[in-house]
Amino acid sequence: MKFDKKLDSERLSDLRKENGLTLKELSRNLENVKLSSLFGYENWGLQPDYDDLLELAAYFYSTCEYLLGDIDYKTSEELLATYYIEGKSPEDTFEAMDFFNNSNPEYFISLEMLKDYYTIMDRVKKNINR
Repeated sequence: MKFDKKLDSERLSDLRKENGLTLKELSRNLENVKLSSLFGYENWGLQPDYDDLLELAAYFYSTCEYLLGDIDYKTSEELLATYYIEGKSPEDTFEAMDFFNNSNPEYFISLEMLKDYYTIMDRVKKNINR
């Protein structure tokens, strides 16, 4: 399956380097993405097919949208922390989590889970400020 969005090669490269991996090591860790493909994605502007994009996003616990440059949060944890610090409501956070919930259903976060997270973070904040 082809799509019209372009992979942000810099984001892919940054994720790989942040995880301390060479292209060769990353290709060994992936089931279906070849070393030559990874090299092309990072260096020649080649575009992955949908299956490769999904595998890369899942490997890095991120989303296709992040790798395509549609959102600026690498992980759901980063989005949660940012939204909490900015004082966003659990409902606003849940709406923003749509990218993560749809891209990685195995890591789905419900609104109730978000409310629990906010409650815990409020308690932590109160204990720190004592």
